[in-house]
Amino acid sequence: LINAMLIDDELKRGRPERAVQLLGRAMSVDYDARYFYVERMAAATASPGAMNVLAPMLGRNPKWSADYWVAVLRIPTVIPQAGKVRLRVAGSPWNLKQATKTDLDLIAELASRKQPALAYDIARALGMRAQQGGEVLTGSDFDREPRFTPFEWELLQTGDIGATIEPKERTLAISGLAAASGIAARQLAFVPSAGTYRLRWKLTGMKAVPDAALKLRLTCVEPDVIRVPVAPVTLTEGAGSAAIKIAGSACRWYSATLELDAAGSSAGIDIAVQQLSLRRDANAAASQSPKTKI
Repeated sequence: LINAMLIDDELKRGRPERAVQLLGRAMSVDYDARYFYVERMAAATASPGAMNVLAPMLGRNPKWSADYWVAVLRIPTVIPQAGKVRLRVAGSPWNLKQATKTDLDLIAELASRKQPALAYDIARALGMRAQQGGEVLTGSDFDREPRFTPFEWELLQTGDIGATIEPKERTLAISGLAAASGIAARQLAFVPSAGTYRLRWKLTGMKAVPDAALKLRLTCVEPDVIRVPVAPVTLTEGAGSAAIKIAGSACRWYSATLELDAAGSSAGIDIAVQQLSLRRDANAAASQSPKTKI
């Protein structure tokens, strides 16, 4: 009780660093009362100066740390600051890089709360594979199960449409009932600049149901920028490619969705996607660049 009173008093005095130190000490000597204290520590996360005290304590990965992260996720206002703390303890000297369930939930919450850059940095620090060669889409060859959603493919399962990734076959499998329409998979993608991009794909299964269509659509998700619509691309049977023009705007984060439209079909459909890659179109960039006169 005295510990709790001291903690509350320090918070009232505007000394969050001291309050967080007392919280850590209280939980170390009285683990059975961790729920009582951890809620206060989670609430103190947003206080100025709390970072410098929280990082060393959480960096030691104490027994109560799992409870702390669960408590943080229940308080929306502290989630951005908690993300900064998690990114910091993932680095030196603590190097806590093992992704937990609460880490994945924290990444998803940050991305949904207008903090995609911070969420992406945490995902990369915790082991999400970086795209190679200017690739925009993560997991374009479908060789692993997605973990770090929304930056890796989020596979949607509804009563009419289902999607799974089969790493051994390096395939994204999409199934739909007759007359089914909706999003099968999606991810949050960073598009570094405006310009022309080249979408390349390999898939099978579209020929069997000619009335169905599979489209990739890019939609800006940043709320405070001018959103210029991007025309969707219809993916055809076999290997194909198409140019996607992204107009000059400040938007850099886009939702990439794979949408199945089988509203006009009378039979179910099974599609196997072996590749889905989106990169800056080097040929378009070269043709648009000014030529030097000699």
